[in-house]
Amino acid sequence: MVYLTVTSLLDGLRTFLSGKSRSYESTAVDSSFSLTFTRGRDGSIETRCGGALIDRSPVAGVAAAVHAAAKRFADAHLEQLPPDDAGREDLEHALADFERFMGRPR
Repeated sequence: MVYLTVTSLLDGLRTFLSGKSRSYESTAVDSSFSLTFTRGRDGSIETRCGGALIDRSPVAGVAAAVHAAAKRFADAHLEQLPPDDAGREDLEHALADFERFMGRPR
């Protein structure tokens, strides 16, 4: 389920950060764990878990941190899935889309 959760987080956060919505909640697949991202008036993004503030950063900082963590996860664990696994393919596409959003070449 973690592969699906990372994919969902990347896709949802990319949509949130590139849009105008005030907040976005990402809930882990088959779990009650969630993170809430809220856009501040100054453009910063607050990240909360269970209502507790865990970070306040500019959009670029949030995007870079989430991307770096997702990339580390993928580099360490994607090879455990067959190349034609749908979860693997979805995560690879989500990473590529997020990298394009960040303006990074693949």
